[in-house]
Order: sequence, then structure tokens, then C-alpha cells
Amino acid sequence: MQLLLLLLACVLVPRTETGEIIGGHEAQPHSRPYMAYIQFLKQNNMACGGFLIQEDFVLTAAHCYGSFMNVTLGAHDIRVYEETQQFIPVRRAIPHPDYNETVISNDIMLLQLDESIKVLDKSKAGGSPSNSDQDNLPVKMQLLLLLLACVLVPRAETEEIIGGQEARPHSHPYMACIRYWKDKKCGCGGFLIQEDFVLTAAHCNVRFMSVTLGVHDISQNEETQQFIRVRKAIPHPYYDKKTLVNDIMLLQLEKKAKLTNAVDILQLPKTETQVKPGTTCNVAGWGKLSLNSSGSSKLYEVKLTVQNDKECESRYGDYKSASEICVGDQKKKASTFQGDSGGPLVCNNVAQGIVSYGKLDATPPQVFTKISHFLKWIKNTIKSLQMKKSDEPLFD
Repeated sequence: MQLLLLLLACVLVPRTETGEIIGGHEAQPHSRPYMAYIQFLKQNNMACGGFLIQEDFVLTAAHCYGSFMNVTLGAHDIRVYEETQQFIPVRRAIPHPDYNETVISNDIMLLQLDESIKVLDKSKAGGSPSNSDQDNLPVKMQLLLLLLACVLVPRAETEEIIGGQEARPHSHPYMACIRYWKDKKCGCGGFLIQEDFVLTAAHCNVRFMSVTLGVHDISQNEETQQFIRVRKAIPHPYYDKKTLVNDIMLLQLEKKAKLTNAVDILQLPKTETQVKPGTTCNVAGWGKLSLNSSGSSKLYEVKLTVQNDKECESRYGDYKSASEICVGDQKKKASTFQGDSGGPLVCNNVAQGIVSYGKLDATPPQVFTKISHFLKWIKNTIKSLQMKKSDEPLFD
């Protein structure tokens, strides 16, 4: 009954896009252990609520649909780290097939999580959802949830490596694994361009980021690894989360990385240049190896060919040849997909592009941010941040 009431709260027509609590009071910490905080990586000011109905499924409203969704469970105060929190990326978002965004009818959606939650002791986490609550859902509702989980094809939202091979360990020493909160997986890729700066995609922006350098297998504690928190994330001021134009972001690290054989800087282009169509380049990442697989713990790489702009202009309505690069031969089953957004397109040992977006079925060509177009912004932003840091007092 408790879950049913929450469900009714989700599906009723809202007066605003997302609801809020008015006239209430702060809940006792972890007295609602089923609650899920849903965050959107492309929309940092947006969030929704949801609730856990199985160890790997969250139920929420369809109008909460967004790109790059993540769920935080076991949270009371989302502004701070809590030992009870579990951060899990959304594997698949399944809104009701008859959801109408104009009148907000059939406003219900299932979120399949990337992994099952870890059920903690009630004294530590406030308990876990009761099996009896799940079993008492009406039969029609159970059938609807099953239908939603099975009927729709999963969306491809971030980028991954398909048709590649495992990279030789530490052969890409500039690669950075960007993690969110306490997540052990790489939410995005990035690359070291100065000892204390990583370059990545703006759509990877989220709170509480950290960077791991010198890593090949993210499931192992390798001696070469350097874990550094992000001091400040600076997405391009004109980044458009709808079209993904200007999809570039700088991450200022809390401390400088120590350069080693496994950790090194990747060179940027010196001037604004056009990479010639037909050029073969390299992309690496820890993402999925096929549409239905989970992410790889080991770094994979793939060779991709730069295409004529017209190939992407006809395929993507928002493609901008001045600031983007069209990459990937449509005749080959080789591309990026979920897990490697923000990684570099390396051509002749120079970073020319950043993995940005592509089709939902991962078919090439795909779109990369053209780094040379943003050289002035990168230089000026780093200079400004370094000056601010030098002006800070040594002691508070």
C-alpha cells in the first residue's frame, strides 16, 4: 500500500515539471530507505525523486526522463557524503509507451540500474524495501512493470568502444577515468593536458567528481594509479545541453599529478586546424564492448577514420562543422558508445577531438568536439584559474 500511494503521487498530473515538498518538515534520516535521488548529468540543476521496487529497478515519473541519469540511494543530505549512500548509473530508462508529455498522461517510468543495490543492515542504512510491499503490488501493475522492462530498446546515451581491442597496459598514459561520488566505474573518460588539468566533455559534468590516472584495469588497485579529486569543473560557457554544441569541459585537479611512465600529458593542436578526411585516429575507453554488455574494467582502444563533414550534416541536424568532427566509417562496425564520453580522438599523437555523441544504435559516423576550435578558451581558462589559485592564502 505504501508503494502504491507513492506511485499515485508520481502519476498524477503535476502543476510544475517536478514536484517539491511544501508545508512539511525534515524527515528522520533514512526513515524512507526506498527513496532514490535521480540526477541528470546534462542538466545539473534538475533532479527527481523515485523509489526502489526491486534491487535493480527504480520507479519514477516519465516526465523525469533525461539523458545520463544516475540514482543515489541511502541518502538523506545530498550535499554531503554519507556512508550509507550508493551511487548507481541508470542502465536503461523505460517511460510508459503511451506517455503523453503534453497532458502528462501515463506519467510513469522504470529505471533499470546498472547493478543491483547492496542491501545494508537496517541499523546502518535505515532498512531495505520490504518484499511484502513488492508482492502486494496489484497484478495489473506487476504486469505493466514487466512490460515496460521488456518492450523498449535501450537507449545509448554516453559513449563506449565497439569493435576494438584491449589496449596494451599504460600505452595511453594520458587517459583519465572520471568517477562520480563513490562509484567504482568510470562515468566518463578524459585526458591529462597539464599536470593539474584534465579535458573532457561538458555533458559529463556532475557534482563530486574524481579522476584516476595511470589506470588500465579499474577493478584492480594498480601501483601506477593516482587518485585525485576534482577541485573545479568548468564546462564551456556556451555549452548547449540539448544540441551538445560546445561539448567541452576543463577539470581543475586538487593537486598536480606526478608524471610517470603510466601518467603523462597529451599534446593539444597548436593552431586551429582541420583534420583531413581519411585520417586514421585512435580512441580509448573503459565503456561497453557491445550494445547489451556492461562496461569493461580494462581499457580498450579502436581505430576510427575521419569523415567528410557532409556525412554528419545529413545524419545530425545540429552538426556544426566549425566546432565538431565527423568520425567513423559507416561501412565498418567500429565506433564509440556507452562509457567513454570525454575521451580523446588522437591523430598522429595529438588530441584533435573529444567523444561527444552519436546514434542510439552506435552506428557510425559519430560526432566529436573539435579541440582546435577551443584553444583560446582552454588557454585563457587555465591561465585565469592558475592566477586565482596563486592568490589564495596558504592557510585558512
